[in-house]
Amino acid sequence: MLIGHRAFRRLFGVQSGVRARLHVCVHCKGEFVQPTRWDDPVDGTRRVGLRCAACGHERETVADLTATALFQAAQSDGIARLAEAADELAREQMSAWVDSFTGALDRDLIDAADFSASRPSA
Repeated sequence: MLIGHRAFRRLFGVQSGVRARLHVCVHCKGEFVQPTRWDDPVDGTRRVGLRCAACGHERETVADLTATALFQAAQSDGIARLAEAADELAREQMSAWVDSFTGALDRDLIDAADFSASRPSA
């Protein structure tokens, strides 16, 4: 049986403001919670389905619009942090590759012939 928005709100209360921390899993405390659904706002609140990407815990809650806006901001911040970490990893990987390549050049392990295209004989 599906519980309506207002009944759900009466039963479980409303997650509100900064204290809501919708992006934090209530089960594992990880900051990997993603929305599975957003209902349209009703009376300044919306019903939200949440799932933790770390532990798989799922839940539904009713949150006010401030809490959902803060949740979206936390998601944007998390995406930015992931992008920064990916960029840093790519820089570290490229640096290691350059060091390896430079070392091979210094030890005469590779030369221009290693980069010439082999041509099939006619």
